[in-house]
Amino acid sequence: MEMGSGKIVILGAGVTGLVLAGRLAQAHGDRVVVIEQEGLLGGLAATLSRQGFFYDLGSHRLHPDNLPRADRYIRGKLKIKLLRRPRRGALSFQGRFLDYPPRFGNFFRSLPFQEASAIFASYWRRRAASPGEPANYEELMIRTVGRRLYQLFYRDFAEKLWGLPADRIALDGIKRRRTFLDPNALWRMLSGAARHFYYPQAGIGEITAKLAQDALARGAVILKSSKVTGLQRIGNRITGVSFIGPGGRPDTFAAQQVFSTIAVDDLYALVYGRGGPAGSLQWRDLRIAYFHVDQGLKDRRETFYFPSLGLKIGRVSQMNRYSPFLNPDAGKVVLTVEVPLSEQDSLWRMPDDEFLRFCLDELNKVKIIQEPFSADPVFALSLKKAYPVYALGWREKFSAMYTELNRLENLYALGRKGLFLHCNIDQCMVQALSCADFILAGGRDKTVWDKQVADFLLFSARD
Repeated sequence: MEMGSGKIVILGAGVTGLVLAGRLAQAHGDRVVVIEQEGLLGGLAATLSRQGFFYDLGSHRLHPDNLPRADRYIRGKLKIKLLRRPRRGALSFQGRFLDYPPRFGNFFRSLPFQEASAIFASYWRRRAASPGEPANYEELMIRTVGRRLYQLFYRDFAEKLWGLPADRIALDGIKRRRTFLDPNALWRMLSGAARHFYYPQAGIGEITAKLAQDALARGAVILKSSKVTGLQRIGNRITGVSFIGPGGRPDTFAAQQVFSTIAVDDLYALVYGRGGPAGSLQWRDLRIAYFHVDQGLKDRRETFYFPSLGLKIGRVSQMNRYSPFLNPDAGKVVLTVEVPLSEQDSLWRMPDDEFLRFCLDELNKVKIIQEPFSADPVFALSLKKAYPVYALGWREKFSAMYTELNRLENLYALGRKGLFLHCNIDQCMVQALSCADFILAGGRDKTVWDKQVADFLLFSARD
């Protein structure tokens, strides 16, 4: 790769940004600069340390079908020991808990005979109930599982997860998340697959901590608590990156190459200003509440899912079930409670202490904590633009933005937020490794790179 005198600037220090920094710094040392807005590295794949406890930012895992190149990088390059852990999730359904991933017998044995019969009858009538080609998620699910099961199970959780009624969710978007919301994944899980996962001993942040260490050891510069304020361009090239550094001092780097893993609409606004398609994509935000309990939950489940709209909490995880090496001597079990929200929701604006009390009330309602023990609130976090919302029309809006950005010959958008993707850690790593391969081999022809991006856009997240 031929380079001029400018910096190789990477926007965002999540998994994608850190892998890319390490690979490019191997050839270019301190010309590689990572600018991260937060004071913590790793994006969502981070592990916080507070007063001797460790807390993941939500529930994360590596899956049995981890992409081989990423798996080799984690185990071989980073030397991280991955624990093989049993998958014992639980899904709240009509006042009882079902196995998650679902098991066929467990699911239907939990239903009264009349209800199970109604579901089967609805299933056999499913194509008549939704004739023609489905135009949205609601029509797809009715056509796939029948109207009765859709109304009982899928409709509420789709709205809870995405923040939209199911008839406003795009078909191609829902296929980006392989959960029981995806019919193909549902039948695969009912067959008995996906019964284990992999997890680093020291928390998911062990991966991003090792990635950061590797990048720094190769000479890369990582600027935390630094906010990008603008990208300068001349013609079809980015020439500079302006930012406010950790001490509040404004600065600008001359840029030879820019790789962005920040939200694609934020990138568009930095280049072209607000307006146009920049404000048209929808994102789901996330608030996380952390609790300590003296004893574990009532059974050996590691994660509890709550699809009902009657509860705001979406997922509860007890982190010692992910790794027994997390907080082993602390005398407490850490509970992570995730609540999917949007900025207009009152819970998003609620002060942390009130939000913790609200989540505690909901924990008490679902009765998963062993009596006489109770959960002690610790702290809460708010994460903006946690994952994309695939509303009807999202593809056209994304494509309009990405096409404009892609005309800039030295700007590359990639990663979860950069490509508006639902994807997992291994898929983020493969994007970064592929991009580094292309650049280090002297790649300049974006039509070649676009073919790889087209493959990345087919990634779907596994739950």
